Amino acid sequence: MKIFNADRQNNIEINNLLQRIKYKTEHESLSDGSVYFPIITIRNNKTFYNENTKNLALFEELERLKIIKIEKRDIDEMNKTLEKNKNFNSNEIIVEGYIVKKTIKFLQKCKEYEKKIDEILDKATKNEMRAKVKKSNNDTNKINIIISNNKGIYRKNKDSELSYPMKTASKRKKIIHNLKDNKKNGNLLAEILYNKNLSQLSKEIKEINENFKNKLKLKEDLIINLDTGGYKLNDKYNIKFVD
Repeated sequence: MKIFNADRQNNIEINNLLQRIKYKTEHESLSDGSVYFPIITIRNNKTFYNENTKNLALFEELERLKIIKIEKRDIDEMNKTLEKNKNFNSNEIIVEGYIVKKTIKFLQKCKEYEKKIDEILDKATKNEMRAKVKKSNNDTNKINIIISNNKGIYRKNKDSELSYPMKTASKRKKIIHNLKDNKKNGNLLAEILYNKNLSQLSKEIKEINENFKNKLKLKEDLIINLDTGGYKLNDKYNIKFVD
């Protein structure tokens, strides 16, 4: 059965997934042009299923139609990994997922589905759908950054882990934790940590950002200097604090 014979809702879901793949390819592709979609995460001995789980059938449909190529683990291998690692210590993270790469048909199919959606949706519905896709991209395509008391700062990169070790009691770690819940005034941070030495605070934050980008292979700073003179954590990342 050709994919264009699928029902209206299926066409919408496939179009949304194609747009997500396209977005991630443009913004988060790996060195070989592929993109990573996490499915299962184990953290603190608990299993979390990513929202990509609901799209597994769509991923496989796109692969069957030779629109994408997938490197994946089947459910038996996932279960083996879960069983093998169920006693991991609380600071370790395991991620199972799909590595997706576009084929030469991809861009053509994106255009075909965009045209198909234009034909079946009125203007109001299209605007609502595009808003949902944009929100989904903003929410789910952020890079996950973990800040741990024991391990410092780290993130998953394909099948490896990139880390920026920091001592638990270091002042640089205290700067980051002071920004955990909200932005902070620079003078207040300097008073708390550096005896009101604002230039020292600025120097330390600059060093944090340089180390963060170099060690975790990222382009955006961890800490943003606000026009108001304060600082905050960069909301372009999905930042989580763990023990």
